[in-house]
Amino acid sequence: MSGKKRGVRISMRKIREVLRLGLDERLGCREVARSCGIAPSTVLEYLRRACEAGLPDRALESMDDTELERELFPSRAAATRERPDPDWSRVHQELKRKGVTRRLLWEEYCRRFPDTTLRSPGFRS
Repeated sequence: MSGKKRGVRISMRKIREVLRLGLDERLGCREVARSCGIAPSTVLEYLRRACEAGLPDRALESMDDTELERELFPSRAAATRERPDPDWSRVHQELKRKGVTRRLLWEEYCRRFPDTTLRSPGFRS
């Protein structure tokens, strides 16, 4: 492995360069990746995010870093807070009962909150 950390976001300056080369200069993903020193898949991800946010239609130069970041990386916190967290003390109490499993409690939770983003691993200890 190259020693680079996965999941670490690159600087906004580099993201701007990726968008400039990919959207304005119309370079291919491999060329942009080579120029910026990042993986082609990362270039594709940032270009995809920009298209979803409608950024190709707007002038990137007029946006400050905070605004650009907000457009490219909408807060997941707002989306996940729409559903309440499970009552963990109740979960632990229910698990003490015979025949009650985490899976069963998770399925009950999903029935109560069908639009939830919490998946089964949230019910693992």
